[in-house]
Amino acid sequence: MEKKKRVRYLKKPYGEVLKKIKDENRLRYIFILIILAIGFIVYYFMPVSKPSDSYILAEGYRRFVFKVKSDLIKNGFHYVDIKRFKKVTLPKGTMVYEIDESRSLIESEKTVFRILNRNGYEIYKRSQIGENQGYVYFVSYSKKPTGYILVLKKDNLGLIRYFSKEFLIKPRIAIIIDDFGYGYNDIVKEFLELGVKFNISVIPGHRYSRIISAESKRAGKEVIIHMPMEAIEANSRYNYGEEEFMLRTGMSPVEVNEKLNMAVMELPEAVGINNHMGSLATQDPSLMRIVALNIKEKGLYFIDSLTSPKSVAFDIMRQNGVKTAVRSVFLDNETDLNEIRAKFDKLKEIAKRKGKAIGIGHVKAETLEVFKKLIEENYFSDVILTYASEIVE
Repeated sequence: MEKKKRVRYLKKPYGEVLKKIKDENRLRYIFILIILAIGFIVYYFMPVSKPSDSYILAEGYRRFVFKVKSDLIKNGFHYVDIKRFKKVTLPKGTMVYEIDESRSLIESEKTVFRILNRNGYEIYKRSQIGENQGYVYFVSYSKKPTGYILVLKKDNLGLIRYFSKEFLIKPRIAIIIDDFGYGYNDIVKEFLELGVKFNISVIPGHRYSRIISAESKRAGKEVIIHMPMEAIEANSRYNYGEEEFMLRTGMSPVEVNEKLNMAVMELPEAVGINNHMGSLATQDPSLMRIVALNIKEKGLYFIDSLTSPKSVAFDIMRQNGVKTAVRSVFLDNETDLNEIRAKFDKLKEIAKRKGKAIGIGHVKAETLEVFKKLIEENYFSDVILTYASEIVE
């Protein structure tokens, strides 16, 4: 009798436990369905941020030099290492291939087109090399120039020298737009929306400095610090917030380093520096040497805005191993539209004569208007617009 009582006593809790297990399983399934539903909504309905221009360029270049190269080799194109050709400099992203004499250039071209198209690339220009000796293909990825493919018939590699001079070595121009940070109006936003390479130079210490630096990088622009430096004549614009960052003659290394460190902390996106004003500071070898040692340690480059003909900044930077360059033209000292256009013409003339040039403008409506119009007119088609980091040496 005692055993039977125990059995009846145990049956009841077992049923309850089983029911509880079923309830828990049911809740688990419901929870999983809710999570899946939320995931579906997030995946299909939440806005997806557009990749930055810099990301697109980097991804396009990476796939171009690895995947496209591999596919061409598999299809019988013989890769040529251009490093073996002394005194021949080809732009980044140039790949050279030989094809057998018996192989048709037309058939080879079809293969090139097919491989590029399959990998998401387009050929936006094609030029013939010599008399039926080869072709150079100008390749873009997501509408952005990515690289060049040179296909030559066997025993025609000597044409590479001709190719490097005649087809690709265009003058390079870096445009720096100064004085970002004072405001965040439509002019600023339109500059950031321009679809070409140029530098955004941000003054530290202002209300909008931090956000503009971050937004500039997101927009695919290269950011540099527009570092306040002492001028020969006092300027009222120093009273807007940058005073605490200003580098003055006679400052100790500790003071100079503190101000540079503050600027870099505020604008971490920056990869270089140019001087804001600084006609007096850039004449001081001791001050410039302290700056050079600091930014060399940080891996930053220096653009001498050349606000004084007596500036020693460029020479001091070179002596201390800092990558550097000098401003060629101020684009908008005059706000007349025709004058600004004439300055762009002068900038291009210098670039064609010297191979490269740097133009500095400012966040002005007139500068924006001229710059936009020149882009629309394809004014820069005979030069390469580039970042300052690609010009400094």
